[in-house]
Amino acid sequence: MTNKIFEFRHWIKQIILLILFISIAIFYRTDAAGDRQRRIGKEFVFREQGESLQKYRYHDFLSEAEIGIEKSKEYVLSGKLPYKDYVGVKGKVVAIIPKQPDSPNIIQRVCSFWKIQLETGEILYYKDYSEVSDDQIDGVYFIDDYNEAKNKIGKYIWINQDAMYGRQQRSYTENENVSYPLDHLEKVMIVDVYTKELGHVYGASPFYIKVKKESGEIGLIGYNARNFFENPPVELSKIKTSFDFRKSKWGMSVAQVKATESNNPVVHEKCEKSSTVVFYEDTIAGLQSLVVYIFAYDKLVRAKYMITEEHTNKTEYLSDYENLSSKVSEKYGKPAGEHTFWHNDLYKNDHSKWGLAISIGHLSKFTRWKTSNTNIDLSLCGDKSKVELGIEYSGRQLQSLEEKADKEEEQEKF
Repeated sequence: MTNKIFEFRHWIKQIILLILFISIAIFYRTDAAGDRQRRIGKEFVFREQGESLQKYRYHDFLSEAEIGIEKSKEYVLSGKLPYKDYVGVKGKVVAIIPKQPDSPNIIQRVCSFWKIQLETGEILYYKDYSEVSDDQIDGVYFIDDYNEAKNKIGKYIWINQDAMYGRQQRSYTENENVSYPLDHLEKVMIVDVYTKELGHVYGASPFYIKVKKESGEIGLIGYNARNFFENPPVELSKIKTSFDFRKSKWGMSVAQVKATESNNPVVHEKCEKSSTVVFYEDTIAGLQSLVVYIFAYDKLVRAKYMITEEHTNKTEYLSDYENLSSKVSEKYGKPAGEHTFWHNDLYKNDHSKWGLAISIGHLSKFTRWKTSNTNIDLSLCGDKSKVELGIEYSGRQLQSLEEKADKEEEQEKF
């Protein structure tokens, strides 16, 4: 009975999502023509492409004879323009021809067309299959967009990591083996515009902008309004009036963080050239703990509560875990994810032995919360009769800074 109820709920959710998707598609379909219409009369340039892409040529451009206006019923799969003959050639949009559902020509029923005229006088038609238009033509960039991007050189933008579903943006370089991580809402400066299309850069865009991270690395991201914010998002303004961990904020120096603590640190350790770790003692939710601050280049990037309270009855650690989870949820809301992993099923069906299972590495538990700029991870795991319980706070915007410090320290060993 329970399975049937679950399946019923599952299908209801699927139907709701389908209805929502159709509604969104209908909205954008009616709006798409308007997006394209604004391009009429606008000039564009056939984009330079990397060597690995040139063999594919500029695709989906057809002559009037190929689309067979009012004549042919043939379906043309793809029109491709030789790369060397068209790279750098300018043109402009003359008209937008919508789909013709009643046309005997199959291609006119399934595609709309951009009618374009090149500076050479040649007339071409670009096939557009999309229902949702972002008013772009593959393989070209509009001069208006290029000039708009040029005017932003020297200005700051904030990275939007919610733009690519299931994939994180990175700052790419011309070398396919070199790229840099980007944090959500990370502040970067636009330093140039780059129009050459590169095969190893992920994400659709008419061209790229060069951005400089605060740590100094320069790379490319797609020039697409979904990829970044041009003004400080609301979340950043909230950071100014709230703390990220205890009474500290990400990016604070060692001296600034120490000034927020009333006690002296039990350990102040300069780990490597670029990293510093400072330890304090405190009681969290009634549990004895170490408070750990982790710095990279004298900036606070991570912090932890390491629970040092010990129990003879290992099952009590599970109660501590649930209590801490409840405390964190009270402040930060519902977790973004909760995971229980059985690495060995020996005691899985005997709840009274779960504490033992944790202490010998058979069972581990993890819960994550997310704020606008912080990941909060509660973990319970163990091995060889030792149990580790703790909460780690990490600043997403400074993740790349810590990675840089780790890399530098590793290189120092050689």
